Amino acid sequence: MDLHLGALNLITGRKGTGKSALIRIIEYCLGSTEDNIPEGVIRESVSWYGLLLSFPDGEMFVARAEPKPGVRSSSQIFVDIGETLDIPDVSLLEQNSNSEALVKLLSERLGIANVETQRDARSSQMQYKITIAHSLFFTFQRQDEIAKPTLLFHRQDEPFVDSHIRDVLPYFLGAMGEDRLTFMQRLRLERNALRQLERELELLQPTITEDPRAEALLHEAMSVGLAPKDRGDKKALDLLRELDVDAEPILDIEGLEEELERRRDQRERLLAEQRSVRRRVETLKALNREEVGYDGELDSQRARLRSIDLIRTNGDPHCPVCDQLLLEHLPTVAAIAGSIKRLTTQLDRVAASRPRIEETVAALEEQALELRERLRSNQATINIVEWRTARMRAYRDEFAASAVVRGRIQYYFESVKQIDTRAESLSEAIQAGCATVKELESQLSLENVEEQMDSMLRYIEDDMTAWSKQLDLEYTTHVRLDPKRLTVVADTRNGPLPLYRMGSGSNWVGYHIVAYAALHHWFEQNKRPVPRFIVFDQPTQVFYPEDSDDPTAYRNDDDRKRVENLFRFFANLPSYLNHNVQIIVTDHALLHFPEFEAALRENWHVSGALIPEDWPKRAAPSA
Repeated sequence: MDLHLGALNLITGRKGTGKSALIRIIEYCLGSTEDNIPEGVIRESVSWYGLLLSFPDGEMFVARAEPKPGVRSSSQIFVDIGETLDIPDVSLLEQNSNSEALVKLLSERLGIANVETQRDARSSQMQYKITIAHSLFFTFQRQDEIAKPTLLFHRQDEPFVDSHIRDVLPYFLGAMGEDRLTFMQRLRLERNALRQLERELELLQPTITEDPRAEALLHEAMSVGLAPKDRGDKKALDLLRELDVDAEPILDIEGLEEELERRRDQRERLLAEQRSVRRRVETLKALNREEVGYDGELDSQRARLRSIDLIRTNGDPHCPVCDQLLLEHLPTVAAIAGSIKRLTTQLDRVAASRPRIEETVAALEEQALELRERLRSNQATINIVEWRTARMRAYRDEFAASAVVRGRIQYYFESVKQIDTRAESLSEAIQAGCATVKELESQLSLENVEEQMDSMLRYIEDDMTAWSKQLDLEYTTHVRLDPKRLTVVADTRNGPLPLYRMGSGSNWVGYHIVAYAALHHWFEQNKRPVPRFIVFDQPTQVFYPEDSDDPTAYRNDDDRKRVENLFRFFANLPSYLNHNVQIIVTDHALLHFPEFEAALRENWHVSGALIPEDWPKRAAPSA
């Protein structure tokens, strides 16, 4: 079968000629995981299915073996690539690839980036890589799909496929940039790194806050007086942190001892000085007493001598008192007077020295009082220094006794410090990692994708609305795709109207066709990695009586006009798509106007079929 690129290709024929099997054969040759080709003549006559594909840089021939009986698919795949290729003879076909390698190769040739689907954070479904298999949702319309109002895309009614279509549509439209893989890989790596950092930090937290070593060390610290007995509600680690075990105490015992020695020496000097002062005071006082006695004696002698005034000066030998005759010779008055004068002089001298002695004694006694105060102050200082020295010696002994415990606590905190440092480093790294992840998530956010999607779908809406008018569909204003419900919606004055609420099979078929046409117009204009072909199977089925095999037996004249209008749209569609998209229509209709006849590739109404009648059948397996 020879089909033209970038043009309309019509295959028409009666029922049972294999028209609808073409989609399944093409899917199978493009790497489908299952062989859904109908049982019967095709599978009985075919050993290999082949497909010649054209790419901008050359051609690729793909052949895939018919599965063995009871097997759903075959991994025997033959692939040939070249600038121009001839279809090889079946005898030359042998396996040189498998389905997985074929899907990868076709995806790369289409230009599908190594991109994974995007999921909402609340979704439990796993992400997966986008391949050519996902692009086929937008290239095929089977007979049982094109006229169905409850679905729009190929295989949409199969399990999980609807969610896959929602996942990949943003990528194929271009709402997910080609650099998305780079961002997603970075995001994945950043998330993995962030989880590792968070797990490591989680493992460190109990080590810090619940370490039994801290409790044991606290009890030891309490036993040697380093920590208070009453701990309250505080944790052991917090109490240990409050202990200043790193600081060495300032124990200047030698300085205190030297000070004590100086004070004691000072006391000895003060005591010696005090003794000296006391001796001098005693000496002066004794001297003063002696002088007072001497002074009295002199004064008595002078009083006696002054009696000379009673002695007669005429030489009379009689006593001037009793008038008796003195038998001894008396000194002369002059001699007595001289003695009195000497005694008076001595008395005057003694009287003059006594105040100086008393003044000196007073000064010495004042000095002695000052010495007593200095000795008292000295003793008080000695007592304080001795007390401080004793306390410092006791503290030194206590500090020495706690050295082992302090050493253990210091060693413990060295390990805790390493943990704290690591925890701090992890916290900083986690903070930076969270910022990076947030930035990447922002660039990959669903909201951003949805905004891009909304903008792109408006352009697609313009085409759908215009082409709905060409097909004379019921609703021709604001016709758009709904990417969430995966249907066509017409916005009316009464609100949005989804496809399944629109009446008439002709509307259902028409909106399927304009939706696919508008999507491929967007794909082609924006060079998106989607195969440049669309296959529509039996688009006119709603215009013919059920089970009719007559291509001219329309249900009514209006249906005939609609069929002709539909195929004229098909004829013009390649030009709308810049002749870069191949349109393949397999149908029952057979029309007679130039555009239809020019696009007709196969006519199986009178004779012929996908599988010629003269092809041999495979032998049935022996019992």
